[in-house]
Amino acid sequence: MPLNASVRAGLLSRCYPAVFVDEGGRHYTPEMEVWSSIEASPFAQVYLAELYWLADALARDATAIFAEFPEPPVDGSFIRVDPALHHQLLGLLNTAARVKALISPRPKNRHQTRQQHEVQVRRARWLRGKLDGLDLSEIENDSVRHSLEHFDEYLDRTALTAATREIRPPALMPFDVALGKRDTLAVFPIDGASAQVEFLRVYLVDEKVVVNCGREVRVDMLRDQAAGVRDRLVHEVPERERGGLMLLITEGTFLPIRAAGASE
Repeated sequence: MPLNASVRAGLLSRCYPAVFVDEGGRHYTPEMEVWSSIEASPFAQVYLAELYWLADALARDATAIFAEFPEPPVDGSFIRVDPALHHQLLGLLNTAARVKALISPRPKNRHQTRQQHEVQVRRARWLRGKLDGLDLSEIENDSVRHSLEHFDEYLDRTALTAATREIRPPALMPFDVALGKRDTLAVFPIDGASAQVEFLRVYLVDEKVVVNCGREVRVDMLRDQAAGVRDRLVHEVPERERGGLMLLITEGTFLPIRAAGASE
């Protein structure tokens, strides 16, 4: 059911201390005005360039990893200790988390003012709107950020379960290792018994999956979705080689911000 003007204004006033009406009868708040002014300014190009080049880096870095680690042998007999690979993977996950931060609204934190949070939300929605119709499910997957921020806690939990024998020995726990297949280590009995396998930080070559902090992230999906973001924004970012920007801010850079009106 459509909301009448008085109900709509009442709902807005619960969210914002000041709700105004312009000459055309449209409701607005100072926060709406601030974002509209930012969107019409050179800062819009900075947001778009940041998103474009992060997506480009994510797609390129994933492609480089796939080239370095092609399909494993059919029997999965591939084990490689490669700290450099996992440094690349952690950088890739960090880039994906930064893309998500740009396009996903987040709850207000205690360090933000209400106005700062409002700009953050409107910026994220604006950028996400540029990508309407794209599948960004893996980029927006919370596992990416959690696997970076909470690895120490996961390691503590795993160490505790091992020390208290909740993980029954013998066990194998690969850390910063690339494996051909998920069951590659199953062929290594210890003292005649099959070992339980717990991945600490592992890259599974055949699935193109990184397991970190007990969470799995599809690197192939990150690559494809990042390429989709890059392709969508290609005409929004005129420079085809990454460079810097110099913003010139003058008195006329930002639109006037209406801060008063006929309050409802």
